Amino acid sequence: MDCIVLPNSSANEKVNELLLHFIFVFSDTLVHRLYHCARLVHADLSEYNVLVCPAYQTAKGELKPTFERSDNDEALQAVLIDLGQAVEINHSQSGAWLKRDIETLHKFFTKKGTKVLSSEEAEEYILEKVNPKSGDGTADDSNRIELPIVDDEPAKEWRHLKPGLIDEEEMESLHAKLGR
Repeated sequence: MDCIVLPNSSANEKVNELLLHFIFVFSDTLVHRLYHCARLVHADLSEYNVLVCPAYQTAKGELKPTFERSDNDEALQAVLIDLGQAVEINHSQSGAWLKRDIETLHKFFTKKGTKVLSSEEAEEYILEKVNPKSGDGTADDSNRIELPIVDDEPAKEWRHLKPGLIDEEEMESLHAKLGR
């Protein structure tokens, strides 16, 4: 299966209502991760910047041969692309651009008949801290990863695997907010 670009999904019978719901939840989860892991706001997010691909095309940048793939490798994943205009979260316009990103993406899913969070609920979810403060009142810094920079070696740890960011928990949280 090749990647699907969302605007082409209406012509593509592979994308149905349940899949669109999944992609919506995964998209908001990705925006949450982008904000907290990379500390970025996309700043031009739309349905054209969300690809849906099998996991074997997105997992750690390593493409598995067909004979080594499992059912999990065929599971669909949503991927954000076109981050060239992304800004750091401390940019003076990041808040306004985050709201625009949310509204643009939610408008697309609403048109497709997918139940979405309100813009305010989505913004609250995205800005929600990953790890609460520790018991002594100091900030929990466990989500920070300091990796040595080695030019000739690919990354072995991925920022999206940081503690406190678990796909299932994040997606369950969004499902609960959507009333599903």
